[in-house]
Amino acid sequence: MSEAGYVELQVATCFSFLRGASHPDELLRQAKALGYTTLGVTDYNSVSGLVRAHDAACEQGVRLIPGARLELEDGATLLAYPRDRDGWASLCRLLTLGARRGTHDAFQLRWQDLAREARNLVLILLPTENQRLPADMAQLAALARQKDDGPAYVALTRRFEAHESERLAWTAQLCVQNGVRPVVTGDVLWHDPSRQVLHDVMTAIRCHRTLETLGADRDRSLSRHLRSPNEISVLFPGYENALARSQEIAAACQFSLEDLRYQYPDETEGSNETPQAALERLVRAGVPHRYPTGTPADELPRVLWRRFLSDLSG
Repeated sequence: MSEAGYVELQVATCFSFLRGASHPDELLRQAKALGYTTLGVTDYNSVSGLVRAHDAACEQGVRLIPGARLELEDGATLLAYPRDRDGWASLCRLLTLGARRGTHDAFQLRWQDLAREARNLVLILLPTENQRLPADMAQLAALARQKDDGPAYVALTRRFEAHESERLAWTAQLCVQNGVRPVVTGDVLWHDPSRQVLHDVMTAIRCHRTLETLGADRDRSLSRHLRSPNEISVLFPGYENALARSQEIAAACQFSLEDLRYQYPDETEGSNETPQAALERLVRAGVPHRYPTGTPADELPRVLWRRFLSDLSG
């Protein structure tokens, strides 16, 4: 996986609009240079950057773990990684549901949707606010018990803020109490420290602020560049198990975009009809909706209508 036994599982590309500040190829090229052999990509409520990330990963000889970051309606946020082809289908259904339910750029997904649709997915809860973390973790633990298809995880991420050691220890203890597993992530938004300036501009646009008045909005995104596995291990002394769990997740998620192939749809909706019989039935059922004032047999010469029926029957 890497020299230090760590796989970065939380990386957003520029396909996370006004969030990620680096192109997929820049991130994969930097990952290779830093010693990664595996990298996870999780854009915000989308998989739109994964094709380019996959191409870049193939060029660099780095294994890509495709996933997505899901932002729930109640404020909880999770990373979702498919274990296999069925897991990918589940993730795509969840993304479609959230996008359809929302308006414009809104994304609306709920815990109930995960309970119904999430299958063969590795879920990693991202702590947002301390006061809501116990409730979010309890929701995740309940979901994991219901699905019973593998462990659930909670991210340990450094923000370089005051009392951070206490926050990480408290989060790890909550994981023990709820029966979920802590795993280290870097929450990467750009590939190189020099891209911080561009991200500041993007944040100002997203927040409708000037650079001079960003304040805490800028502070929350400091030091979010891709770090080497060794550097990450130095930042998390005493959390060796949480570091190693990134490998555990990488090993569990064997899905690749290479697994996707064109699948011709079922023409008969699972019935015993032939495709031709199904087509005739659907056309006849649709005629009253298409011609509510009367069928073409009433409006067109009967010879044309008979020709239409003859063509339909082959």
